[in-house]
Amino acid sequence: MSIERNLVIGLGGYAGSGKDLFFSLLSQHIQIERYALADELKLDMREELMRNHDVDIFDCTKEEKDSVRHLLVSYGSEKRKNTNGRYWIDKLNEKLLPITKDICVTDIRYANFNNDEANWLKDELGGMLVWVDQYNIDPFGGKIYNSAPNGEEAENGPKLRERADYIVDWPYESNKENLNIYIDNFLEWLNTEWRERIPINS
Repeated sequence: MSIERNLVIGLGGYAGSGKDLFFSLLSQHIQIERYALADELKLDMREELMRNHDVDIFDCTKEEKDSVRHLLVSYGSEKRKNTNGRYWIDKLNEKLLPITKDICVTDIRYANFNNDEANWLKDELGGMLVWVDQYNIDPFGGKIYNSAPNGEEAENGPKLRERADYIVDWPYESNKENLNIYIDNFLEWLNTEWRERIPINS
């Protein structure tokens, strides 16, 4: 399947909603490269964490990651606050610009500042924001959605969802291949409504 312009897709959604899964399934249909703002944070902290805590954040167990998570969160938040949300954006921009390939940023989390992650994705990169919601079915057939795991996601989630160009509303599914229908629906939207909305050579 060919896409006629360089795509910039940003994924938002509460932890556990399946953002990485969405990218994994999407990449089976189109050639697209993954980037994450959190990877820049891990790169910044990697040497210190290895030296002081004997944890390689790129190659560690869940327990090891959990043991240093508070350090990552604290450092990441400090850098964001000191730069009005731009520190990790600017670091990733160095790798992305100019954009010459289709890319997906799998962790759009913030919409606090004027030039925060949502604005950067949509206004500066000309990208689309895809919000991913995942649910389980209760005994009565109703949907139980993932909720925000912390205050920051609770604050930013509704803002990101409101700004989303496309919403993926999918169930928890142990057989991941059954979720490909949601990828098919997204690709249909991408090649009709999105391409009609944004001129190819804009």
